[in-house]
Amino acid sequence: MSEGFVLVTGATGFLGRHLVLALLASGVRPHCLRRAGPLPDLFAGLPVSWLAIRRPAEASRHAERARLVFHCAARTGTAPRPNRRLRAANVELTRAVLAGVERGGGRLVHCSTALTLGYDPAGGAVDEAHPGVPLPGGYVATKAAAEAMVLDGAARGVDALVVNPCYLLGPGDHRLGSTRILWLLLRRRLPFWPVGSNNFADVRDVAAGLMRAAERGRRGERYLLGGENLSWRALLERAARLAGIPPPHRSLPPAVARWLGAAGDLVGALTGRHPLLNRVGLAIASAPCRYDCGKARRALHWESGALDGALRDALAWLARRRGPA
Repeated sequence: MSEGFVLVTGATGFLGRHLVLALLASGVRPHCLRRAGPLPDLFAGLPVSWLAIRRPAEASRHAERARLVFHCAARTGTAPRPNRRLRAANVELTRAVLAGVERGGGRLVHCSTALTLGYDPAGGAVDEAHPGVPLPGGYVATKAAAEAMVLDGAARGVDALVVNPCYLLGPGDHRLGSTRILWLLLRRRLPFWPVGSNNFADVRDVAAGLMRAAERGRRGERYLLGGENLSWRALLERAARLAGIPPPHRSLPPAVARWLGAAGDLVGALTGRHPLLNRVGLAIASAPCRYDCGKARRALHWESGALDGALRDALAWLARRRGPA
């Protein structure tokens, strides 16, 4: 990639950090947006320019100055419906970044999620042109709204495109987001496996895919970035074998799933914090989510590597972790 002002939002997240590392390895020193406050230790010493912001308007002004923006910032969660925090992080911040790119004439690579493409109830793999049944939850709804906003901007002439990463695995997930299930597995705190499936990818391969999308992607297009389609059972058995520990021995019974979902919803209603095991989280984990990433391989000349390397590195990193940040 050529030199210049490259902006990364969400640089302190799991994917964002690996994107920053990949940019640095390619000779690009990015400018990185972050919330005001101290940086986590994991990011100390990275030779990047940190830009602390408090309001979306500040992000918009930085995006206007950039020739290339990777918009990776997002808020996840299992809230049943869009709430103020999800809208602010996933919709309003995207609106601000898109407006800045539109004024400045740069390129925007918007990082969405494969979940916005839904799933095929029959277990087939969906792709960018053939989305499936929508998945529930406020996170998916707000990411879908942001994605639609970016594509509308592209239709107006903004040089913007969308990437849809699948389920990310690998080292350095300091907030224990997508790798939390492996952390629980290592500590023998995972008695069941979810009954659904997903597409699992090495976070480092997906970071490379974002860079390929910036170089080769076409305005107004979406690109799924994933690895292997596996059931949760197959993933956890593989991870347990690599870790040298026994895997879970049973699936999550439907009756138990319903009870856990109801209990999680009650906790969310009482506290405003929605645990992973509520109706939305369990519905997504129980769905046969499978994705066809052939378009990205063909159009971006991008490949994802074998998943075992991501699992080994994630397990080794998580073995040294005490718990969530």
